[in-house]
Amino acid sequence: MLPKVNPQVLIREEPDETYVIHMGTGKIYRFNQTAITMLKACQEGITKSKLIQRLTEEESDRPVVEKDIEETLAKFKELDIVK
Repeated sequence: MLPKVNPQVLIREEPDETYVIHMGTGKIYRFNQTAITMLKACQEGITKSKLIQRLTEEESDRPVVEKDIEETLAKFKELDIVK
């Protein structure tokens, strides 16, 4: 399973942009669409393999997708967005 989104984190979708708001720290983040897809997958509670499958539909290079997922999840953990 993917890590869970911190309960203090909100994802706010606007027409042109999606914001990630950490209520505990007051910080607001903007991530690219792939990172937002990963964060939403964490909310859904799907497996990492299911996320890889979703993302490889758009980007066919599986090793690149796997590396991006690892790096992005590490960054989310560093920012206390996921636990």
